[in-house]
Amino acid sequence: MVTDTIPGVHFDEARNANEAKNIIGGAISPLTHQGNYGGNFAYYFIVLEFLISNRYDVFSLRFLVILTNALAPIFIYFAIREYSTRAAYLSALTLSILPFHVVFSRVAWPDFTLIPFFFSISMFFFIKHIESKKIKYLYFFLFFFFMGAGNKLVFIVYLPSFFLYLLLHDKNIINMRNIIILILLSLIGLFPLLLHNLSNEMPILNDIKRRDVLQLREAYPNFCKSLAGVLDGSIAFLRIGGKENSYYAIINPIIFLFSLFYISKRRYRVFAFIFFAYLIFTPFFLTFTANFLYAPRYFITFYPLAAISIGFFFGEIYKRAGKSITIVLFLSFLLINLASIIYNFVLLYNIHVDYGIFTIGSHIEAKDHFIPTFKDIASFISNYSEIYYYEHFGGDPRSVFEFLINKPVHTFRLEDFKGKVAENAVYFAIDPSNSDESLEMIEKFGFNYTKIEFKNRLNQTVIKMYILGG
Repeated sequence: MVTDTIPGVHFDEARNANEAKNIIGGAISPLTHQGNYGGNFAYYFIVLEFLISNRYDVFSLRFLVILTNALAPIFIYFAIREYSTRAAYLSALTLSILPFHVVFSRVAWPDFTLIPFFFSISMFFFIKHIESKKIKYLYFFLFFFFMGAGNKLVFIVYLPSFFLYLLLHDKNIINMRNIIILILLSLIGLFPLLLHNLSNEMPILNDIKRRDVLQLREAYPNFCKSLAGVLDGSIAFLRIGGKENSYYAIINPIIFLFSLFYISKRRYRVFAFIFFAYLIFTPFFLTFTANFLYAPRYFITFYPLAAISIGFFFGEIYKRAGKSITIVLFLSFLLINLASIIYNFVLLYNIHVDYGIFTIGSHIEAKDHFIPTFKDIASFISNYSEIYYYEHFGGDPRSVFEFLINKPVHTFRLEDFKGKVAENAVYFAIDPSNSDESLEMIEKFGFNYTKIEFKNRLNQTVIKMYILGG
């Protein structure tokens, strides 16, 4: 299940896979194919997966993402061990069991889902430098930090946390040698983003110009609500959606709030500084770049910090209440999160498979999208050599179809359709069971069509497919 899709390949995953395939085939250049806020490292990562496995399927798309994210708790452990071995393994276990991490650590969005890895390895070298004062650890920290920022610019939300603390901790760190190395390493990591923005009239600056600082009044409440959703998992189960009565680990935000008292201790002040600087700066960054109605994936930046804080909390409980009580409390915490994961990933998954249609979630950006089970449709259209799809709603089913059948799937406009279909070609449109939008457009133009209904195992119609020209 860990590499399978619940319930289908996400649109963005399919797009990433298709772009990686085009890079391998030489159809596009990774040097010019960038994003405003993300470099091409994500594509290289998936390219590497496909080249290693010599396959083009869901497992090949995801296995390297999963292996890399498995390193995140390990680096968190070694970073926190400098302060407390007990808090270190508690933090690592907490990170491993948080529902948000379970969801996103296996999704092939390397630009976002590798953030915990880049954070944990950056944190490891950051703490090693703070404690040892060895300059080599500072350079390793800078390298991985800017690689993380170049992979996805949202990683830059950690910049005030880390760099302000470095300046306050050791003012002698500012010298010409370190400044030159800082510039060089930042250019290496941020090169893809800089190349794209400099060659396209700086779209990031244009985004910033369109924002209003007054949006922060709405940004902070939404930000805090989303952080709670990250902790309890309520915005994490993107693959399932459907009913809103999912079981969430609501105890997590409560434990986290208590943990803030413990990381505020002088001994843990570095973590308190990083966390509170994150809370202050992140809404500014998201408001002036991604707007304040950010998608849940932007909060991947938060839960590694939360896991560290909760680990310290249980470590302090051990000192005050003893081993037995701590074991009982921590095991209860793990079981609550495990129950949430099993309920949402296993029980609800089976329920929703019966109905066949899956919403992406209740988040404002995605509430109208859906992910049906597309495998039957993909199997049907794979019999044709030329495939054309009429796409009219949010999301990108075309990319999913193209990934599943490993063939080009072209889009077309109904007003350009001539009413005739070449041999071994198919023109089609789809509607979910609760919509006739495509059908209304087809009938408006007076095209002939053949209707095919795809049903779930309860014999209920899930998807309506219209084959044009037949």
